[in-house]
Amino acid sequence: MSAVSTSSPIPRTQAVMESVRRAWHSPTLTTWASFGVRALSLAIVLPWALRRFSPPEALVWQLIVTIYSVHLMLDLGLTTTFSRLFAYARGGAVRFDRQEFAAQGANASAAPNWAGAAALWATQLRLFTFLSVGAALAMATLGTWFLWTPIRQLPHPELGWLAWGVTILGSPAVFRTMAYSSWLLGMNAVSELRRTEALFALGGIVTTLLVLASGGRLLGIVLASQTWVWLNLLRSRWLARRVAEGRMCTFGQSTLDPEVWRSLWPLAWRSGVGVLLGGGLVQASGLLASKLAGPGQAAVAASFLVALRLATALIQFSNAPFGSKLPVLATLRAQNRREEFLALT
Repeated sequence: MSAVSTSSPIPRTQAVMESVRRAWHSPTLTTWASFGVRALSLAIVLPWALRRFSPPEALVWQLIVTIYSVHLMLDLGLTTTFSRLFAYARGGAVRFDRQEFAAQGANASAAPNWAGAAALWATQLRLFTFLSVGAALAMATLGTWFLWTPIRQLPHPELGWLAWGVTILGSPAVFRTMAYSSWLLGMNAVSELRRTEALFALGGIVTTLLVLASGGRLLGIVLASQTWVWLNLLRSRWLARRVAEGRMCTFGQSTLDPEVWRSLWPLAWRSGVGVLLGGGLVQASGLLASKLAGPGQAAVAASFLVALRLATALIQFSNAPFGSKLPVLATLRAQNRREEFLALT
């Protein structure tokens, strides 16, 4: 006679639900999910599009993607820098320059410094406005120079130029979205940000697949992707105004605070140099390879650009465990909670 189990399934169900809840709110897992969904584009959209596109079309598409990636780096690392400073303010830091911050660490208040956060936000908006204009001009000049010959080799060059113009027009939305992202990361809303990024990235993939299935080509794919750029802006704005008890809604106009800028500059220029000498040079090698490609080598240049996209995706995925902890690490640093800080590193 078989034994009858008397254990209730309820504790097991509760354990499963608790595991799901932890995964749902895990900064690392949601960051991996965000990068993983975006990587699906390389596994699903990219092969389909490359089979449909001619070599010149594939080259132009990958050039647009690569130039777009380089243009994201023109924030000069300020997105990461501001997210760290927002986290410092959330931890109660009053000043943000290296000497003052090191001196005040042991006395930092546990209460968030919302006045400092407001000054940081106003300064970031003003800086990112300048940077977005500069990035758009760089795309319209240098980017056009890299695309000049490949687009002229398309069967319908006018469609290629239209796709490139639509991409340039999306630059302001990208920089404002990065500003909202730095606020969300600084407020340690990592899981909320990454979950919505994953959902919107999935929407972008589905939209692109529908474009390809309906016979769309280069222009259709670019229009689909740029539509999601603007939707991402609306999503980030909505989310940023919900975290931290809606504090962002109380912030004033965007003016560059001189004191914040003096504290920011020593951090910003080092970060900017690191970004440009790191990922910037890698992406620039792809642009240079496409410029040096001779007649009939469009397929070779496009393959090199695709390889760069794959390498970049792997780097982002591998950085997720540490990168997702940076906001809480900065807050702990501001509150001088060394033991907890060291436990997370």
